[in-house]
Amino acid sequence: TMDSNEERILEKVRRLFELAKSSNEHESAAAAAKAQEILHKYNLSRADVPESADAPYVKENIRLASADRWRGVLMHVLARANGAYLVSLSGADYAIMGQRHTLEIVEYSYQQMQRRIDWLANMAWECYDGAGDARQFKSSFRDGIISSLSARLTANKREMSEASPESRAMVAVADDRLNRAVAGWFPRLSVRRGN
Repeated sequence: TMDSNEERILEKVRRLFELAKSSNEHESAAAAAKAQEILHKYNLSRADVPESADAPYVKENIRLASADRWRGVLMHVLARANGAYLVSLSGADYAIMGQRHTLEIVEYSYQQMQRRIDWLANMAWECYDGAGDARQFKSSFRDGIISSLSARLTANKREMSEASPESRAMVAVADDRLNRAVAGWFPRLSVRRGN
């Protein structure tokens, strides 16, 4: 978790980056240079800087590596934990919605985790002494990892939102904005519970 001093620094840098979008060439260059100077001074990167709470929501269509159910479930868990929304279109095709930086985090996390989960399932099967169907074993193994990950991420998100009334209010506003954006893209969306 960030301390209040780091939060103030990141907010200042965010405002400088916003100012760097100015049409005034000199003001824009000075703001961008100052933002980079602060990032360098505190050993931070652009990825550490939060976007404005008012940043627009975007929708991206994505195709997962395959239509294996666990891949969609993993993407859903990561999207939900990071304040994004995932809609299954068909097979391996999905639409993911949220703020741009959130989608980048979800997609990067998914790429890293799906490879690791697949590798772990294969290693577990090689170490397994029992007989049985390899496909079913690996599927159950992946489901167990994703279920555990989901529980941990949900608990972390709940702890963070319960830290203060301000946090709860911000989460509620962000969820409401995202839900309205999703309803705009998918006005007839219905939610279906999986296994």
